[in-house]
Amino acid sequence: MTKRCSIASAIGIVDILEKNDLTDDDYAHMRKVIGYAHRHLEQRPSGDIVDSNWRHSLMNWGHDPLEP
Repeated sequence: MTKRCSIASAIGIVDILEKNDLTDDDYAHMRKVIGYAHRHLEQRPSGDIVDSNWRHSLMNWGHDPLEP
């Protein structure tokens, strides 16, 4: 996943959150984001993650692993 692709996905997530009526494409994108987050969370690195690329990648997709 490239940084440009994850940023485009983040923009898509924001667009979806601002909508009232979701399309099939919106639901497909949400499934893609959830799948990515689940796979990425399984690859958590050891040690401090505050400034890790792993955390920032997840944050680009709308999930901060440090938030409850």
